[in-house]
Amino acid sequence: MRNILCAVAMLSLGSSLLGCANSGSSSSSNNVSANHISSTNVYVVQPNARGVLVFSGSSSGSVSPVSTLTTSQTVGISAIAVDSSGQIYLGGLSISTLTNMVLVYAKGATGTATPVRTFSTGVSSTVTAIAVDASGNIYVQDTTPAIRKFSSTGSLLGVITGGNTGLTAYPVGLAVDGNGYIYSSNIGTSYVSNTYGNVWRFYPNLYGNITGLHLQSSASEVFYGLAVDGNNSLHVSSDLMSGYFDELLTGAGTSGNSPTWTSASASQLGLTQSAGGTLAVNQYGDTFLLTQSTNGTLSISAIAAGSQSVSNTFTSTSLTTTSSNQLAGIVAAY
Repeated sequence: MRNILCAVAMLSLGSSLLGCANSGSSSSSNNVSANHISSTNVYVVQPNARGVLVFSGSSSGSVSPVSTLTTSQTVGISAIAVDSSGQIYLGGLSISTLTNMVLVYAKGATGTATPVRTFSTGVSSTVTAIAVDASGNIYVQDTTPAIRKFSSTGSLLGVITGGNTGLTAYPVGLAVDGNGYIYSSNIGTSYVSNTYGNVWRFYPNLYGNITGLHLQSSASEVFYGLAVDGNNSLHVSSDLMSGYFDELLTGAGTSGNSPTWTSASASQLGLTQSAGGTLAVNQYGDTFLLTQSTNGTLSISAIAAGSQSVSNTFTSTSLTTTSSNQLAGIVAAY
């Protein structure tokens, strides 16, 4: 079965991470990581448009996408996830009803494809992230703020919302691990008022005004993308208040009471002048970090599992945005 690990968020992001098998042993971990990266497809929500661009994870330099998917049902796509069967989940605002929809596309869908099914979130609040668990349940995070859990057929199963949850007016990152724990990050009171960052964890199948476990907080930086790898480690990208990408955090043992954090800084990764960072992670822990330069160009850097250096970086003429406060959703499908 094709195993998927997704990441989240920004004006979008949907992440979803499933409990996948660990990688097998190898005489050369570097070669294994290189093979994992080259075998990974990276899906990116097309900025200022209504579609998805798909790239090879091993791309380098200025490249063209290997395929594109364009929608006609939404004003704009705000979130993305891919499940273990390869189905693609997109979130966006419906033109006809002014409520947010989740559109599900078949594996490998390209061009102006027709969704295999759609369902409404029932609210007009912006969808900021989508995740899909190993059972096919769909989690939709919006600016109510709330996290809504749906069955694979679109039936509402429960809602996490309320003052005790720790969710703010602008939650962005979302991930679900192989044990069903739900992770959410937020950046303050709005996307442009990113005053602080938090990461929260919620227990499976508990809904309403529940209290989340506070995993991380900072008064000087905010946390954007979330993703979980096959070991159930939580990966978090963060951004300094000055607008420069700061670090990539990896939390080990996140199903416990608190994670043990390790980090790679921007200088270690050789990254500069970026206005934020969202990320995707495949099942083996290889990270694909999406950042924005000061001229609005988006680029993707691949970082092998356990490494603190970038193995390859690529961009595309399609990966540009006119907004200094816009990053796209990104997900990695191995």
